[in-house]
Amino acid sequence: MKLEIDEDNVLSCPACGEQYTHQITVYSMENVNDSVGSAPLITDFKENRRKINPNIKMPYRGNSIVIKFWCENCDKVSHLYISQHKGRTFIEFIDHEAI
Repeated sequence: MKLEIDEDNVLSCPACGEQYTHQITVYSMENVNDSVGSAPLITDFKENRRKINPNIKMPYRGNSIVIKFWCENCDKVSHLYISQHKGRTFIEFIDHEAI
């Protein structure tokens, strides 16, 4: 999903384009197998727990930070990933239901 930021550095919802998004929680995703598509070890900082989720696949070989947003306009929950692969950093919305 496309990442849109206006001239004031305000992030827009990837579903509807409105700017009224709220951060719900932050996750850390460790790629324990060091391969694309592997199941990550997820740290949920809101609930203070760690688990491996086989339903989620790592988008890149490196680790990821995920910020979960909720939009008050369209009620959509979005996941903003900051990921790394071979020295490059990627910032993108990745669409999935739950971590």
